[in-house]
Amino acid sequence: VVQGYVYLVKRQIARLLKEAITIHVERSITDFHIESKTLPSLVKDYVETIKDLLSKHRKPKIVKANGKKCFVKLSEGMVLNEAFPPCMKSIYDALLRGENLSHHQRFAIATFMLNIGATIDQVIDLFKNAPDFNEKTTRYQVEHLAGLRGSQKKYLTYSCEKMQALGLCRGDCGVRNQIVAYYRNASKIVKQLRGKEHHLNNSAFHKGT
Repeated sequence: VVQGYVYLVKRQIARLLKEAITIHVERSITDFHIESKTLPSLVKDYVETIKDLLSKHRKPKIVKANGKKCFVKLSEGMVLNEAFPPCMKSIYDALLRGENLSHHQRFAIATFMLNIGATIDQVIDLFKNAPDFNEKTTRYQVEHLAGLRGSQKKYLTYSCEKMQALGLCRGDCGVRNQIVAYYRNASKIVKQLRGKEHHLNNSAFHKGT
């Protein structure tokens, strides 16, 4: 960064373009709807193959940093509810039950989900459970929190200290940030799933032999 300008090398530009194109193509495919029964059998086979490839692409990935630490890398729109820290799980479950949340609870869960990779529509779908849901108002507010409106600033979720002060803390997660807690839990879940997958593959191999 020099005098407010961000300079990138060719490799960084290429990577950014690659990510942007990938997201655009995935969204185009996801948003494209057609009745599969109207397709010729040959085309159906191709469609199923593409769906399978996309499904594999969206699976969580374990990434090693410096050969030691491992963290989970999730595709956009992939949210592991099981990895939510207690405070967010409590708010999330309350919203699913149709309870009328306070302003702070709504802000906390919306910003939390946006910062762990949930899409705008995923957050809006969650708030459809609220008794006073209004799609137009909710979309505006969520897009504002995501930095798409107003000041163009993406909001962070409350700190653990703030959650405690608001009486929204539900237990000691061992960290000072809900986002860190989420990715730590998600990493454990993915590792367990990978372990089970590896075990099943080995079992199938031994049975086959």
